[in-house]
Amino acid sequence: MTLKYRDAKGRDRFKAFPTRAIAEDHAVTLRAKPDPGQRITLTAYTEKWLTHMESRLRAGPLAGYKLAMRKHVVPTLGHLRLTEVGRGHIKDLMATKLTEGLSRRTASNIHAVLHNCLAEAIEDGYLHANPAASRRGRGLGLTRIERTTNMKAMDGAQLRAFIEAAAKVRPDRVLLFRLLAFTGLRLGEALALRWEDVDQAGKTLRIERGVTRCRVGPPKTPTSIRDVALAPGLLDDLAQLDTASKAAALKSGRKRHPYIFPSRSGGPLHHGRIDQDFKVALAGARLPQHLTPHCLRHTFASLHLQAGESVYWVSRQLGHASIKITVDVYGRWLPPGNLEAAARLEAAVSPTVTIGRGGKVAAVTDLSLEHGDNGAVYTPKRRRKAPG
Repeated sequence: MTLKYRDAKGRDRFKAFPTRAIAEDHAVTLRAKPDPGQRITLTAYTEKWLTHMESRLRAGPLAGYKLAMRKHVVPTLGHLRLTEVGRGHIKDLMATKLTEGLSRRTASNIHAVLHNCLAEAIEDGYLHANPAASRRGRGLGLTRIERTTNMKAMDGAQLRAFIEAAAKVRPDRVLLFRLLAFTGLRLGEALALRWEDVDQAGKTLRIERGVTRCRVGPPKTPTSIRDVALAPGLLDDLAQLDTASKAAALKSGRKRHPYIFPSRSGGPLHHGRIDQDFKVALAGARLPQHLTPHCLRHTFASLHLQAGESVYWVSRQLGHASIKITVDVYGRWLPPGNLEAAARLEAAVSPTVTIGRGGKVAAVTDLSLEHGDNGAVYTPKRRRKAPG
């Protein structure tokens, strides 16, 4: 195995190693800076990196990046120069966070943010290798837990009880909750809906934006921009709300709010307010309080997949980048398939053997496949008969 790298002066170098693992370990140790005169600490580079990320990330993910670096990474490793940060430091950091009581998923997220930061340092010319590169935390005890293990969704009876309770205790929120459950929208996407997004003729809803920390911006991913199908009941309820809001605006002499679910100030509702109303409806339905509004999105996917709906259609409704994401996240709710398929295949291609006296073959019946107007019909055809 030959390792190719560039030295501090930018010249290509080659070095042979007996195994790939040894070569990868040596690559991590090659962290000499192209400009030896630059001595930047991890703290200084982190602030520079976060400033650059402000123009590349939405408010929600950016806040998570800042929290991970400023609260967990910088206090422990910030005094080190970038070239001094090694795998041992990162392993110790992750072990400390787990000891402090952070979940493995949270620690894994911190590790991922640090990995991205150091990867950017390579592009900026401060490092030659990423000491946090360890295949999603493998070797650090941070291998990701399957997302489906903690997936929470309601069954059909629970969803019915929840909607009935919401209609009694929070009638002003029941349409929003029904919209989340019957379209699979993210809460931020639903709160950012405007009246022009409703297509009554096409029976669809256009998703073009989302709300994150009270800021309206683009949705989570480019593939999240989509048209989702609306059930007839939702269409009727939205039409009635449209008429009522126009009448209220005309009566008050003010311009109607552009958002379907506006706050008192006219902007979109706050996530925290919806969380509180959701808990009230859960209590009215006597459902577990650990459920969240996002569980309605999982409920939409799980109920449709259990009913045998197309995975492709569910993936399009949810706005996933690929069908693989849908299968990975919601695969446990996919039906196991037709258990009679193997029997039909055997009946279609295998002959029927009849055993007679003395254990000898009495008859062999071959099944030929004929296609009729109503599908495939299997008809037996006698080929030969052994003497009795």
